[in-house]
Amino acid sequence: MNFKQPFRISVKSLLAVGVVAIALTSCTSSKAKDCVAILKTLEESRQQQVLGEQTRDAILQNATLSNTLADQLDAMTIKTKTLRDYTDTMATGYRADAEASQDYAAMTNEEGIVSIRSGDTEREQSFDRIQADQRRAANQIQLGFEQIGSFCAR
Repeated sequence: MNFKQPFRISVKSLLAVGVVAIALTSCTSSKAKDCVAILKTLEESRQQQVLGEQTRDAILQNATLSNTLADQLDAMTIKTKTLRDYTDTMATGYRADAEASQDYAAMTNEEGIVSIRSGDTEREQSFDRIQADQRRAANQIQLGFEQIGSFCAR
C-alpha cells in the first residue's frame, strides 16, 4: 500500500483565522493588541508553509515551521491569562504536529510516499499511530484557533 501526506490546511482553520480577524474590531485595546499579534504570527507562518505536493523535504520543512511557530507563540507576551492559556494550547498542538510530521517523514521515500508491504503489521501499526498523532495535533491546533477566535470576538 502507498500513502501520500494529505493536504494539511483545513477550511475550518482558515475560517477560524477569518473569525479572529473580523472579531478584532470588537476587542478592547490591550486585548486587541494581543489578538492582532497572535493573528500576525499565525499568518506569517501560514505564508511560509509548503502546500501542494508533499515530498519528504516539504514535510520536514513544514514540521520545522510548526516548531518555530510554537516557539514564537510561547515567546509572546500576552497580558490576559485566558488568552495565554489558549495560545499555549495552540503551541502544544503545533509541537505535536511537528513531531508527528517528522515521524511521518521518516516513513516516506523522497517523494513523500509511505509503502507498507502486505503482512508488515509492525510498520502498519506505526503508520496508524503516526496518523492518529497527526489527527490529535490538528484537533489541538483547531481547538486553540476556536478558543482564541471566541475570546477575541467578545
